[in-house]
Amino acid sequence: IIGSGGLPGDPTQTIIDFSANQSGPGGHLAGFRTSSSVSGLWLRDFVLRGSMQAGMDVAVTQSDIWCHTVKGPSAVGIRAEASAQNTLHVLQVEDSAAIGIELHGGSANRLFDSYTLRSADAGIMVHGGSNGNLIGVDGANVVEASGLHGIKLQDSVGNVVKDNQVTTVTLGNGISVSNAASQNTIDHNTVQTVTAGSGILVDNCSSQQVINNIINGTFVDGIALTTLQEGGKGCTGCTIQNNTIGMAGRAGIALGVNSDSNQLRLNQIGTLPAGAPLADGIH
Repeated sequence: IIGSGGLPGDPTQTIIDFSANQSGPGGHLAGFRTSSSVSGLWLRDFVLRGSMQAGMDVAVTQSDIWCHTVKGPSAVGIRAEASAQNTLHVLQVEDSAAIGIELHGGSANRLFDSYTLRSADAGIMVHGGSNGNLIGVDGANVVEASGLHGIKLQDSVGNVVKDNQVTTVTLGNGISVSNAASQNTIDHNTVQTVTAGSGILVDNCSSQQVINNIINGTFVDGIALTTLQEGGKGCTGCTIQNNTIGMAGRAGIALGVNSDSNQLRLNQIGTLPAGAPLADGIH
């Protein structure tokens, strides 16, 4: 057990501040770091400021990572690398120069009740074969004012992204699923205000469940199944069901090149008070 176990703002919090050392030598200066093969760790209530790499970089199994605030890291805010069966919750990352919270190459982790603000890259990213993780199922994660994507799944299988809130994405998509990811479930998320991309983008993937989401205020499409390259695999075997889509700059739901064997049913398009897609309901 490492840390105070106090509540946010408790004067007994452990504070690690790198802010005065930004001009110093490089190296892997994380606020808190574990090597591989650490298990059964209870990590409690840290405040980490201005780290030169990750604010927190852990490789752990069957551990509990709770109640940490990370501000202004030059790389990722909190990274779980090759980590499995962990609970990560009540995490707050502000002003990350890259990803807010990252799961890479791990499985069966639970990330919930966490908040990222102004991440330059994705607010939350799950990739590197991170399979069977639950993102928000136990309590909503909030992603606000991210640069590239709100939540991104890449080359990973069997994850559930549920009950999360994504607000104001400036360059990418609200929720992005890409690079041959399969059998993920995108359920009951709210995406609001995407200024350059789509609300939910599924690219070159198969067997995705995109269900029960609310999407409004997107520059391109509300939900899009597409592929980046002509003649590519496209998206197959996906279900788009029970989603509510308001204002979109192009279509409510768009199916791109070589996307086939997908099912669209029981979606509500243009029914929100804020308006309807400017082009097609379904394209």
